[in-house]
Amino acid sequence: MYIIWIWSQDRDNVELAKRVLAWLSCAQRPMTVLGIQHALAVVPGSTNIDKDALIDEGLLLSVCAGLVSIETLRFAHHTYQEYVERTLMHWFPTAQIEIATTCLTYLSFDVFAEDYHGSVQETENQVQEYPLFRYAARFLGESRTRRARTDPQGVGSEVPRTRI
Repeated sequence: MYIIWIWSQDRDNVELAKRVLAWLSCAQRPMTVLGIQHALAVVPGSTNIDKDALIDEGLLLSVCAGLVSIETLRFAHHTYQEYVERTLMHWFPTAQIEIATTCLTYLSFDVFAEDYHGSVQETENQVQEYPLFRYAARFLGESRTRRARTDPQGVGSEVPRTRI
């Protein structure tokens, strides 16, 4: 029922729902709403986050038709998660590639490229301003490793090789 409602939305909302569900099912840990908002706003090749591109929390919930809840953005019920994980490659075969590309792009933002010798508080403030940073830094390698298990020939071929 929920999936039928998702597919009946306009094309942009269907694509948004697919991206949200892909992030939630592929993420290595629960994601905050702000973390998902940042992940969805990343444009490959960009050098910073466009804060105007952060998607409204209400829209994130509505396009997913009750499949997600909001404390941390997660599936509302474990059966929804099991279904999406089981069918993900069918309806979103590039999910792992897009997540790895998003993480790599995010870590390549200019703000992280500078030699940074700030205080612990300044570093924490920067991490708070860029909530996907910890996730991207920790799990980028896992995304690429997972891709290697499913398509050893394609590892890294779609993910831009950027020096971090």
